[in-house]
Amino acid sequence: MYNLDNKTLINKFISEIDIDKFVWRYYINTFNEGWSMPDFHNHKAIELIHVLDGHGFMKFNSDVEKISKNNCLLILPESKHQFYVDNNKNCTLINIHFITENTPLKNLGKNTDACFYPGITVPNEEYLKISNSVKLGEIMKKIVDELTVKNTDYKLYVSLSFSELFLELSRICSSLLKSRRSTSKELLKSVIKFIDMNLAEDISPNKIAQELHFTPSYLMHTFKNSMHISVMEYVRVKRIEKSKMMLRNTSSNITTVAQKVGISNSQHFSALFKKYTSMTPKEYRKMALLQNNTDTNIYK
Repeated sequence: MYNLDNKTLINKFISEIDIDKFVWRYYINTFNEGWSMPDFHNHKAIELIHVLDGHGFMKFNSDVEKISKNNCLLILPESKHQFYVDNNKNCTLINIHFITENTPLKNLGKNTDACFYPGITVPNEEYLKISNSVKLGEIMKKIVDELTVKNTDYKLYVSLSFSELFLELSRICSSLLKSRRSTSKELLKSVIKFIDMNLAEDISPNKIAQELHFTPSYLMHTFKNSMHISVMEYVRVKRIEKSKMMLRNTSSNITTVAQKVGISNSQHFSALFKKYTSMTPKEYRKMALLQNNTDTNIYK
C-alpha cells in the first residue's frame, strides 16, 4: 500500500502511466429527452461525468441522483448504475472512464494523503456527487478534445491534464471529508435521538433516513463506521436494554413489555431477549427480583 502525498503520486503517475490503457472510454454527447439505458450495468473503470447543459438521472441500487448543469458525478468501479433523461429536457455531458489497474493509483488506501482517490472519500458507497464542478468540466473537456484530435505529445498533455484533474479533485474531496466528519457527528446524534424516542414504533434505516433527510446507504455506512454495529443491531440492543429495565422496575406483563419496545410478537420478543441475555424474560425478572430481595410471586 502506498503512503504518498499528491506531489509524489502525481510525479509517479506522469512517469509511469500509459494513457491509452488508462483511459477506457471518453465522449461528449447530448442525450435526448426520454432517452434511457436499457438496464443497469457496471464496469471496472472509475467513471467521471460532468453535465454541460440540461439534466439527467443516474439510478443506483438504492438511490436515484439528479445531475444538472455544472454537476459532476464520480462513480466507483463495479457500481451498478443506469442513466436516463426525463421527458422535459435534453442532457449534454462529458464522460470519462479510467482504469486504475496497473497504475500508481491501484493500491491506494486510507493511509494515503492523496484525497482525490474516490475510494477514500466515498468508502463503501457507490458514487460521489459534486455540486459545482465548472473547473472539473473545463479540465475534462481538455482531456476529451486532446484524446480525440491526438496532436503531437498528446499523451503527455493528457497525463498533465489528469494531474490537474486529480489536484482539483483533491481540493474538493479534502473539503468534503472535513464537512462529512462534522456532518457525521450531527447525524449520529440525530439517529440515536430518533431511535431512543421511537423504540415502540416500527423502525427501519429507510424510515430514519427519510425523517433525517439522508440517503439510507449514507446513513447506514456512517452509523456503522462510527458505532461499529449496524443501525438495526443498535435498535435491537436498545430494545433489550429498555425491556430489561421494565422487567426489573414495573409489573407489566411480558406481552406489554414487548409492545412497549416495538416488538408486537411476544414469542419473537422472548427469543430475541434470550439471544442477548441467555435468559427468557421471565427468568430475567425472577433473577432481578431475587437480587432485590423481592417476593418472586407478586408478578405472576
